[in-house]
Amino acid sequence: MSEEKIEKEIREVQEEIRREEHKVEELERKEERLIEREHNHHEVKITIDNKKYEVKKGAHTVVALKALAGVPAAKELEQIIDGVLTPLADTASVEICGGEVFLSHARRGGSSHA
Repeated sequence: MSEEKIEKEIREVQEEIRREEHKVEELERKEERLIEREHNHHEVKITIDNKKYEVKKGAHTVVALKALAGVPAAKELEQIIDGVLTPLADTASVEICGGEVFLSHARRGGSSHA
């Protein structure tokens, strides 16, 4: 093989390497964008009265959770924590991580009997 032909093949290989490196760089940028979108997409699933909702991770007021699920203000919201129904005050906030389960029901014990 002549020296000129070898040099030409070397240049072709180098050019192919540059094209492949460019593809790798594009894929790395795409990966970075996807990772950033994933980190910015903090919505998780919760359940209120057996219906699933997607909310952002973080603190949510009980009032906001009730509004999300259309629970009347007069009803009480409870969270199932370790299998136990735990009453939530309307003034409270709940830290949402995903998978939380809530149930609403009529308030108990608030009336007086004369």
